[in-house]
Amino acid sequence: SVIIGLFDGFKKNSLIKRSYELFNQGKYQEALECYDEILKTDQRYTDALYGKGKVLRELSRCQEALDIFDKILEIDERLVNPRIQKCSLL
Repeated sequence: SVIIGLFDGFKKNSLIKRSYELFNQGKYQEALECYDEILKTDQRYTDALYGKGKVLRELSRCQEALDIFDKILEIDERLVNPRIQKCSLL
């Protein structure tokens, strides 16, 4: 229903905002958990994937980060930021 869709969208936006805050505070593991929670319901949500990739990079999990940035580019090859992040890892 439309109401459930609105609720899911609100929850997703709240979680993405919280993830950004945690990342900016250097709480990378907690941010990663938030991104994973979002991605449970929408595996193609590029904002969450991008944030997760940045967190993985900060945690020195570089291959996982590269895989995430590749996945984003498979979803939308026009996006620039994942390409920039990939270059920073190579």
